[in-house]
Amino acid sequence: MWYNNSMIANWIKEWAIPLSAGATFLLALGAFLAIWQTRKTQEREHKHRLLNEIIEWAIEVDRCTSEVGIWIATVTGTKASDLAIRANLFLKYESVSARSEYVRTIALVLGEDLHSAVKRVTQNLDKVKDLLWERLIREDNKEKQSKQQNYEHLLSKSIKTLIEVASNIKTKNIG
Repeated sequence: MWYNNSMIANWIKEWAIPLSAGATFLLALGAFLAIWQTRKTQEREHKHRLLNEIIEWAIEVDRCTSEVGIWIATVTGTKASDLAIRANLFLKYESVSARSEYVRTIALVLGEDLHSAVKRVTQNLDKVKDLLWERLIREDNKEKQSKQQNYEHLLSKSIKTLIEVASNIKTKNIG
């Protein structure tokens, strides 16, 4: 026979410790890589959830703006119903605006472009809300209505930009 049982036994004795150390190292490396990959996946999913939250907020703001446009198109002419509709719209803007600070904080963490887009939306939202409040409290006139419509248009444009920026960030992270 070309091999001897004692020769195999000696080889196993000599290499048992280095082989077990190598196997332990490979096992530890595999565990580390699995944990690292899981953490990266969780971070990416968390970022996507935050981006989705920002997009949902922007859509909610846009929905308020659409309701204002519908209200302007269907003004009944009676002062009481007009006032009630404006008050309801103001409250909707107010509730959407309440989440603005949270959304700005999220956007700041996710990137400067996104933060700038959110900032533009919140600024335009505040202007529209202020004009709506003025029209609610004080005398309503064509000039204020025109100004409000102008800011609503700017708000809609800034919302579209915000959604594009957020979508681009999501798309980058997928690839």
